[in-house]
Amino acid sequence: MMGVFSKFERSMISERTKAGMARAKAAGKRIGRPKLNIETRRKIAQGLAQGATPYAVAKNLRIDHHTVRKYAEIAL
Repeated sequence: MMGVFSKFERSMISERTKAGMARAKAAGKRIGRPKLNIETRRKIAQGLAQGATPYAVAKNLRIDHHTVRKYAEIAL
């Protein structure tokens, strides 16, 4: 019986979250993590153009290497 109540509560939370996100999106707000600033994107491109590995660029800029790979793919 407790499982039924917890499943129902979880579905209610999910519905409220989705409704709130839809309302924010309708109001023109961005949903999700903000993009990197242009200066950091330039540094990523320069580092990769000089032949550095994504790991080295990430360590130098103190960001995650997945972020470097993401912006490297966008630049291609």
